[in-house]
Amino acid sequence: MLGLDSPQQLDIVQVQAQKEPSQHERIAKAINDFWDRMTPAEKALRERLHGLNAEKALELLDRLGPEANGNGSDHS
Repeated sequence: MLGLDSPQQLDIVQVQAQKEPSQHERIAKAINDFWDRMTPAEKALRERLHGLNAEKALELLDRLGPEANGNGSDHS
């Protein structure tokens, strides 16, 4: 009760917790992981489409006809 048997020295150990990624970092990682799984052809297509507006892309696809859908069916 008098504390005579208590340790004479107290070593304070500071534990640094690993910083958890922010919500933004987790979302960015998920998006980047998605893009990393794309095939080279999908990546090339994405880069080419990036330079087109929607109207121009649709105009080009319409010129190609139903075979542009990739399965020969017309989904319009």
